[in-house]
Amino acid sequence: MPGAGGTAAQSREPDGDSRTTPEMSAGTAAVEARPDDWRCPICMDLLYKPCCNQCGHAFCFWCMHHAMNPFRPSQCPLCRSPYAHFPR
Repeated sequence: MPGAGGTAAQSREPDGDSRTTPEMSAGTAAVEARPDDWRCPICMDLLYKPCCNQCGHAFCFWCMHHAMNPFRPSQCPLCRSPYAHFPR
């Protein structure tokens, strides 16, 4: 029966096999890592010895080290949330 129980993005083959169409697989591309996800927001280069602070932002180890304030609590260069020195 055409059109019974299916969507426009899904098609049923005569043998009952459900196939994925390009419309369905386009939504999965947002889950995959993008090249910008692996770039340091400070130096704009690929992450070298990546480390994350408590807010979840990733930086190169040396970029984060240079952004630290030795005299008071440091702040994330992106969102300004405070973090302890030498994040985990």
